[in-house]
Amino acid sequence: MGVGLTVLAGCGEDSQPSQTEPPIQVEPTFCEHDVDLTSSYAFDAVGIHYEIPAGKTPTVPGGTSVAFDWVGMACTGTDANGADIARSPAGFRYRLLPLETTWRSLAPSVMSVTYPAAQLDNEAYRFEVAAINAREAFGPIVVREFEWNAPPETQFSQFVFPGETESQSVFFAAGEQGLPIEEYEPVRSGDTLSVTAQGVSLWALPTGNDPDGEPGDDGIAAMQVRLLDGPGLWEDVTVGQPFAKDNIYTEEGQDGYILTARAVDKYGRADATPDTVLFFVNRAPRFRVQGVVGGQPFSQSPAPGDVLSLKSLPSSTELEARFLGFDPDALNASRQLLEFSYRFAKYPGPDGKPSDKSYFSDWQAGNPTTGAWETTLSIEDGQREFLAGDFELLVRVRENRSSSLERLGRRVTEQRIPFRIE
Repeated sequence: MGVGLTVLAGCGEDSQPSQTEPPIQVEPTFCEHDVDLTSSYAFDAVGIHYEIPAGKTPTVPGGTSVAFDWVGMACTGTDANGADIARSPAGFRYRLLPLETTWRSLAPSVMSVTYPAAQLDNEAYRFEVAAINAREAFGPIVVREFEWNAPPETQFSQFVFPGETESQSVFFAAGEQGLPIEEYEPVRSGDTLSVTAQGVSLWALPTGNDPDGEPGDDGIAAMQVRLLDGPGLWEDVTVGQPFAKDNIYTEEGQDGYILTARAVDKYGRADATPDTVLFFVNRAPRFRVQGVVGGQPFSQSPAPGDVLSLKSLPSSTELEARFLGFDPDALNASRQLLEFSYRFAKYPGPDGKPSDKSYFSDWQAGNPTTGAWETTLSIEDGQREFLAGDFELLVRVRENRSSSLERLGRRVTEQRIPFRIE
């Protein structure tokens, strides 16, 4: 019985099967998308627009809403076959700092956002927007910055003083209560006012203006004033009305007063740079190096730069001295109620080296009629001798107030007197 053998066609030794090569797969690439911020602006209830340009920080009026419109740009990536392909943004991320601290998401079809005025406040804002690709990678962030609601401006009355050309902020003051305002004198920053038994009466008229105000409306909702001789609170005054204060004195050690005012607009924003006038009450007493006392010439001793003889001293521990004071605000023109104190800031010690261990003496009254003070000075209560060498004497003068006039304060003036003994 024979064996059947079947031979398959095409399976011979020399035949080759037909094959199709699969395509080579590559990782697609995703590009970064740019954003074109086509418009950024504020707008009010009647539709007036205020542009928010790039590279600047404009101030937009209070009460306005802000809006931003943009276009996401396509970019070129590659597909799985390595071929170029145009890709559109997969969405957008945006935020308005400091109102929004985290990124907000938008679909690729939404390319605008609006912030109503009710969401905004008196501060600076920064808007940021960027497109994302399918992998949620950010493209370049586009920024616009603006400040909402310009702060109001404040100023006191303006006055041009004789001989000057520019106006200055002033208030008005008088040393007597009840006078008509026409008899008050203008006071500018840095002035020192004479004190009287009634103190000083002050009258000031601050005004304000809101750059965002409408024609015929200054936009000012409130006015605040404060008079500081230290920390103090703002005092509300009626807009358009003056601020007045009586019985203003300068106490001992006080560095004067600061009168300041600030306007507040209808959105509650206050002027960040209030108008300010610094002033002092009670002119300090002064020294006179030379004068006339009792009809006779009077000269201060020692005076700056004097060279004294050691032999002329009344004793080794005493130095004769005389000083003349003057109070420009004396309540009684025929009285000079002053008192004096002194210390040696520098004097030669027994080893020839300068010493400075002295302290101020108790206050001593001068002549109540002339303001002169004639006395004998000593070093460390007479415990040190006067030796040849260089000295530096400090002498102070202040008003000598009775207990009933302590409210007027005591201003102090100090004179530094270098001199030498040989």
